[in-house]
Amino acid sequence: MTYLKYLPKMNYTLGNRNIEVSDIFRRIAFSQETRENPQNWKTLNANSTQTVDGVALEQYDDPSAYWQIMMMNNICTRSDAPPSYIQVQKTQEAYDEKMSFYLPNVNSSNRPVRGDYFVSFDPLSQIAQYQQVERYDSVNRVVFCTERSIYNWGSLIILHARRTSSGSVPVRTLTVSKTGSFGNGLYGFNTKDGDISSYYVPSTNSFISPDTEDITDTNCLLDLFIRNQTLPTGYTAKNVKQKYSENITERRNLKIPPASLVSDLSAAAEDLLKNGNAGSEQTISGVVFAGSTNTDTIQ
Repeated sequence: MTYLKYLPKMNYTLGNRNIEVSDIFRRIAFSQETRENPQNWKTLNANSTQTVDGVALEQYDDPSAYWQIMMMNNICTRSDAPPSYIQVQKTQEAYDEKMSFYLPNVNSSNRPVRGDYFVSFDPLSQIAQYQQVERYDSVNRVVFCTERSIYNWGSLIILHARRTSSGSVPVRTLTVSKTGSFGNGLYGFNTKDGDISSYYVPSTNSFISPDTEDITDTNCLLDLFIRNQTLPTGYTAKNVKQKYSENITERRNLKIPPASLVSDLSAAAEDLLKNGNAGSEQTISGVVFAGSTNTDTIQ
């Protein structure tokens, strides 16, 4: 029941050689309606040591049926799959080993981009430091750097230098506020009703423009956070590490198709992958496969 064995063959010309290869451009997928219908699956919380094929072995006594679990959970890449304990540990360690800081006064012309450098000089230690930008969140005005400073980043005034083909070019001196670890970098704000804009001003029940160059003392949520002010009751800040933990929980909650359908789904998948055309369907115990040469769906 190995999914890859179901793929039809095609001829591929390489130089003067004609090679038979699997048609990896043909695939199938459950429709959104099927994936969201709880009658088509049960929920399993995978632990940190379980892989998708390990879950298939446990649930179906057949690890090669892993693709049915992946399809039901729309797992297309490794980043969609439940992470292992080692993967989680490495990510969290990286969050602690890198730094973040905020730019309350910045505009579209001097926003940092990946690969930029920041230079800081601490007059107390007489040490110049360099930090490379890994990414910049323009919504929350937070810079995520590739490593964590071992010295006092201290000084609020730094030099923003951008790399060009001829080297680093000074762009502008910027004011830095609120340094911390990468993992403690701001992800966003929440209320009991869900996410809320970083530029919301609770005291006036209004919003400031995200294009405001200097948000200092505007009393929007982001300004209060950067200035280490207590957020009003009912508002909370979520950091990158907390968001990552939520994502882990979501990825480990797997939807498991019934074991009774494994053989029928495999047979239908094989038929559709080999013979299916756009719009063709097969119904199996209330589950419908719709096939095409690009993306086939189970409705």
